[in-house]
Parts: sequence; C-alpha cells; structure tokens
Amino acid sequence: MSIDSTSIKTKTTSEKIYSYKSRKINNSYKDIAKQR
Repeated sequence: MSIDSTSIKTKTTSEKIYSYKSRKINNSYKDIAKQR
C-alpha cells in the first residue's frame, strides 16, 4: 500500500514538472510569435 502511494506521488510530481516545463516552452513560443 505504502509503495503504491509513493509511486503515485512520484508520478504526479513528475507530471506537474512536465506540464510546468511544457507551459514554459509554450509561453516562450508565444513571446517569439509576438516579436515577429
């Protein structure tokens, strides 16, 4: 049980980091589009 909750916790954390990174990349692309 504890192992399952830990793996789920790690997965959600990595997903949060991934979504944050992808959002940052999308924002930078939007900034580049604005500059054109």
